[in-house]
Amino acid sequence: MPSDVSARIPIGKACTNCNVFALYDGATLARVGEVAELYIRGSSMGHGYWNDAEKTRQSFVRNPLNERSNEIVYRTGDLVRQLDDGNYVFCGRKDFQIKHMGHRIELGEIEYALQGVEHVKDAAVIAAKKARDENKQIVAFIEIDEEADVDKIHERLRDRLPQHMMPTKIKVLSEISKLESGKTDRRSLASSWMSKRPE
Repeated sequence: MPSDVSARIPIGKACTNCNVFALYDGATLARVGEVAELYIRGSSMGHGYWNDAEKTRQSFVRNPLNERSNEIVYRTGDLVRQLDDGNYVFCGRKDFQIKHMGHRIELGEIEYALQGVEHVKDAAVIAAKKARDENKQIVAFIEIDEEADVDKIHERLRDRLPQHMMPTKIKVLSEISKLESGKTDRRSLASSWMSKRPE
């Protein structure tokens, strides 16, 4: 049993005949501890997506670290952070990365922080704006136990996140909507938020 049960479990290192690395802004090799996108190279890598030329073009790209050849690498879209021992920790999806208050923010990091707060059973975070609003807001949706105090959850979240990552709003739902695949229905959450009257 790990000493900190809320800590993320590393996804590991590259397997034989495979190499992985993380790039910041799609060009700069990330340093240990930095959150960046995971790339894969090696003989075991596929050649593309079946009958999907556009997705293949977007994900199978020339290695930006190798200017001497046309080596192709796979952009996973996964955001990771490398530990001192070389293992990687999954931090979320690049699709859910936004820029807010001059900072790059991974919405999955906010979800993870919320899920580590006592009495929070599930959490989902979106960036959305209502009509006539110029800026997007970070909105968190949570499922909680009956004995939970939302104000205390907010206080404990402040201990886990810097100010620029704090949600603008925290909404309690009886159940966070899911897709058939089991993933969070973020489109539905965003639609419900944008359709609400401004507060």
